[in-house]
Amino acid sequence: MTSSTATMPLPASPAREVRRRSPAFGLAAPATLFVVLALLGPLALMFRYSLNRFVPGQMMVEALTL
Repeated sequence: MTSSTATMPLPASPAREVRRRSPAFGLAAPATLFVVLALLGPLALMFRYSLNRFVPGQMMVEALTL
């Protein structure tokens, strides 16, 4: 006859648990970083160009105008 209390394994203590990252994270992180830099780089350049001053004979003159 079997006993009514089944032996269940104890859960691992939090100190022994190792959190494993998904392999997809290792592939997505560099791609995400590349896309962010590819989008923010030109955006920063356009912002810098927007602060230039327009002179009709010289087109854009480097300045810090607001």
